[in-house]
Parts: sequence; C-alpha cells; structure tokens
Amino acid sequence: MKNNVVRASFVVAIIGIISKIMGTVRQSLIAYSFGQSALTDAYNSAYKIAFLSTVLLNASIVMVIIPIMDKAKTKEGLEGKNRFFNNASTLVLVLNIVLSIISVIGARLLVDLVSPGFSEEIKNITVDLVRIISPSIIFLGVSICLGAYQQSNFIFAPYAAVGIINNIVFYIYLLIMGKEASIYGLGIITSLGAVAQMIFMIPFMRKQDVAYKPHLDLQSDYMKDAMSMFMPLMLLQGVAQIDVFVTNALATNIDTGMVSVLDNAYRLFSAFMNLFVMTISTVLFPLLSEAFNKKDYTSIKKMVRDGMDFIALILIPASIGVIALATPIVQVVYERGKFTALDTEMTKAALIGYAIGMLGNGLKVFYNRLFISFQDSVIPFINVVFNTVSNVLLALLLIIPLSFRGLALAQGLAGILSAVLFMYHFKKKIPDIHYKTSIINFCKLFIIAAVMGVAVHYIYETIVSYIGNSNLQVLIAMSGAILVGLVIYIFGIYLLKIDSVIRWMDHFKKKVKR
Repeated sequence: MKNNVVRASFVVAIIGIISKIMGTVRQSLIAYSFGQSALTDAYNSAYKIAFLSTVLLNASIVMVIIPIMDKAKTKEGLEGKNRFFNNASTLVLVLNIVLSIISVIGARLLVDLVSPGFSEEIKNITVDLVRIISPSIIFLGVSICLGAYQQSNFIFAPYAAVGIINNIVFYIYLLIMGKEASIYGLGIITSLGAVAQMIFMIPFMRKQDVAYKPHLDLQSDYMKDAMSMFMPLMLLQGVAQIDVFVTNALATNIDTGMVSVLDNAYRLFSAFMNLFVMTISTVLFPLLSEAFNKKDYTSIKKMVRDGMDFIALILIPASIGVIALATPIVQVVYERGKFTALDTEMTKAALIGYAIGMLGNGLKVFYNRLFISFQDSVIPFINVVFNTVSNVLLALLLIIPLSFRGLALAQGLAGILSAVLFMYHFKKKIPDIHYKTSIINFCKLFIIAAVMGVAVHYIYETIVSYIGNSNLQVLIAMSGAILVGLVIYIFGIYLLKIDSVIRWMDHFKKKVKR
C-alpha cells in the first residue's frame, strides 16, 4: 500500500503540474483576447455566481462519500458500497438540476448582490453569462461523483486529469478566435468544458466493479450518516463564499477591471499553492479516513507531520519566490494582446498580497480535509466562520489605505490566522501530537527561502539588465534565477540540517539507484 501511495502521489503530481500549466496558459489566452476589462469582470463574476452551487454542493461530495463508502464496504462489502454510491450520486444529480434552475431564474438578483458596482449594461451581460454557465454544474457533479468512487479505490489519475480536458476545450476556441473571441462564446465554452470532463470520466468507471442505477433512499443508515456530514459541510462552504462575494462586491466599487485583476492574481497564486497541497491531500485523504475508522492514531500522526513538512518544503520557497519575481511572472504569463504593462503592475501588486499567506492557506486546506476524513465537520465549520469574519474585517480595514491590494492581503493574512486555529483544534483532538519539530523546520525553511529570494531577485535583475526585457528574455532571466535559487535552497536545507527533508531526499536517491 505504501508503494502504491508514493506512486499515486507522483502520478497525481505530474498530472497536476501539466493541468496547472495548461490552466495558466488558458488564462493567458483569455487575457490576450480580452485584457482586464469590464467584459472580463462580467465573466469572472458570472463564473463565481454560476459555480456557487458547485462550491456549496459538489465541493463537499468527495469529502463526504469517500469515508461513508469506506464505512459501507467495511460493514457490508462491495455491494453495500455500490448501493450507497448509487444512492448518493442520484441525490447529487437531482440537487444540481434544482440548483441550476434556481441560478437561471434568480440570475438578476444574484448579480445585483454580488456585483453592485457594475453599470447596467455590464450587469445585463453578467446575467446572460450566469444563465449560459449554470447548467454546467450538473455535468461537473457527475464527474466529481465518478472521481470520488475511483479515489476510494486509490485510483487518482483519471479525475486528476479532468482539468487537462477542460483546458483543451478552451484552447480550441481561444486559439481559433484569438482577439475576435466573444465573451458569450467564452461562457458557452465554459459549459462545454464541463460536459467534456464528464464524458472523459465515463470510460474509466466501466473498469470499476459498479454499474450506475438511479436509486434514492434518504432513509438508509449510510445516507443519514452522509447527510449528517453533508449539511454542515454545505453550510460551511456557504459561509466560506461570503468573503469571496464581499471581496467581489468591494472590487466592483473600486474601478473597472478590478475584479479581473484580483482573479488573475488569485489564479496564479492558487496554481502555486493548490498543486502540491491538493496532491498530498487527495492521496492522504482515503488513507486518513481508513486509519481513522481503524483507530490507527500512530499512522495518523505520522501522515499529518509528513503532510505539514511536505507542504512547508514547497510553499515557503514558492511564496518567497513569487514575491521576489512577481513582476516577471505576471509579464510572462499575461502581458500580450489586450493585457497591458499597467495591467501587469496591478496584477503583480495583488499577487504579492496573496503570496504572503501561501503557507497559511495551504495548511488551512490540508487541515480542512484532515478533519473531514475524521468525519468531523464541526471544527471545519468553526474555522471557516473565523476565516470569513477575519477576511471580511481585514478587507474593510485594508481597502482604505491599500485599495485592491488590501483585498488580496486580507485573504493572505486570514489564511495564516485560520491555519493556526486549525492546528490548535487538532492538538486538542490528538493531544500527543507535537508541532515543535515542524515549527523549527518552518523557521529554518523561512530563513533559507529569504536568502534564496534576495539572491533570485538580484540575479534576475542582473540578467535582464544585460539581455533585455522582452517576454522571452524575461523568461530566460527568470529561469536562470530560479535554477540558482533552487541550488541555494537545497544547499541551505543540508546546511541547517532539516532532518525530515534530508531523509526524503536520501530515500529518493535510493529509489533512483534501484
């Protein structure tokens, strides 16, 4: 099993890297076609509104049905697991259809609430886009259910690859249309991408020992267990969206294009953060769920410590690196076509605000999934309320002196506070877990990353001063600086003797030699 998990982590990581790179290219193509304008503000706002149902419902599916499927299989075997899967999948399908209809009917009201600063013309466009995109949640719900079943069998690659399929659909449209692409066409492609993801998942399910048969029994014991977990989680996701929509509403009142500035910066930030956090969380989630059902707390503590150390190893240098190279990163990814140098400067400022909280937000995501794997939705709910309140209060406080920069920084700082609260609650749940070694490692990694960041910044500036600052030249300079930074970071790890990382590296070397 251990070797399978290591192999799965590697496969998911590779697929994730490809998907994230393709997603970044997709956003670059959108920026080329539309820039950061009132139209992209309309699309981004419509996307958030239409996919609110996905966030409320579909985002919780995996976290709920994987532990319950494992429980059903333990007690009743494969037949019990499959019966519960069909039951849960049918419920998800029905709820997504209902939520899609509600979004279409209530589109105008939702737009008025989420984007009060838009002009009447842009509001009308946003309403149209909400109605175009909303049906896609039905297909995404099916894909997520199929992915959850496969993940419960420790098969992670197919669902990890759906992002690649989605990106290909966008590429076809954006590459063909270029600057002639329409915002309504982008909305239609968004929905077609969801359909393509579902179609992609179906063949992989045929290899599983299950056949979908519509079945709905809300009175079964497993459905009752699922609903007892699901309702708090849905409420949790709803509360979590408050700060998203508050930030969106505040941004619409700053200036045209501010919603797009924040969204483009956040997508870059999340690409760095979610890749490794979601990889380790996705692979550990079924194992943690299984260990919890068996009361194997020794394995749980080891997986949690290793997960924390792995996240810190990646996200601490990533956050410092993003801050040091924010301008060239944004320039290389976005600055072409209708995306101007001024757009780059604004997006860079927002990206730095988000990057400050990269480790905190990464640990927050990890611990949220950790508690859900224990079938505990109370602590995640308490934490998301705290995170939402902190984010909104910080946003209202920081928007005055920092404008849109304050909105990004507020989320970064709220993520740090939320991670600390999660760690406190986990310590209460498992008192004999100790954070001292991990915290010492965090501090050492910050010192190493700070030195790396200063070096990377000056190396980049030096190279650019010699070769020029076109996009290609900036990419070359940035790549050279990053390579030097990586050498400094690895050297620092050995110099400061970060045991867990050195142990992983030695283990990896042995694997390579074999």
